[in-house]
Amino acid sequence: MEPMDVDWDVVTEVAASTGTDNRTASRVINLLNDGNTLPFIARYRKEATGNMEPEALRLIKAKLTSYREVIDKVENAFKHLTSRGVMTEDLKKSLRQCKTVTDVALIMEPFKETGPKTLAAKARAAGLEPVAYAVFRFGKQVNFNTAVADLSGPEVESGVMNIMADMMCRDLNVLREVERLCLEIPPKLCTTRIPPPQIPPKNKPLASGGRSNYEKDVLTFQAYFDFSMPFNRIAPHRVSWCQ
Repeated sequence: MEPMDVDWDVVTEVAASTGTDNRTASRVINLLNDGNTLPFIARYRKEATGNMEPEALRLIKAKLTSYREVIDKVENAFKHLTSRGVMTEDLKKSLRQCKTVTDVALIMEPFKETGPKTLAAKARAAGLEPVAYAVFRFGKQVNFNTAVADLSGPEVESGVMNIMADMMCRDLNVLREVERLCLEIPPKLCTTRIPPPQIPPKNKPLASGGRSNYEKDVLTFQAYFDFSMPFNRIAPHRVSWCQ
């Protein structure tokens, strides 16, 4: 089996993610590869690290470990998909671009053999993936009403949309572009109030929490009944409760 190499350089990524120049990052990585401990490097290899602080050395080691974990997961994913006979050139390209374990997980999720089926997975099982590829290629020329014999036009259209959304959200180039756009034009978080629940009859026991808890929630979250704010301006305490 051919080896699987990523499209990026470990030293370059470690340097960029730690704010270190490539030469210094390379020296520290070489020292770590030779089995030197961080205390030893910090005390006796100052000329190689430019008197780097122990905390900075720890960060480089942590990033190096993280990127090596990604490379291992990419290699394992490549072997797994190849052994199942589902490896394609597009998958190879996507795997080579992965820089986080989350990136790898996004690519591997559709190939899980167990677990809940997503709408996209159900659409693929119904044989709609070729139709989705046709839409990417031919656009409005695809006739949903005649695409699949056993499904109606609206069913085909809905399934194709689910597959296309799934494909795009797993395309690393798309994700990188979305990240860039979010930094350039921060998206807004908008919230509105949903209709209040019906008040239970007085002779009926309240559900867990009861009306009193609902009233407390109204007071707590009333500032968000008609709320809109760019992501980059939201204070941490306003989102910490849902993390």
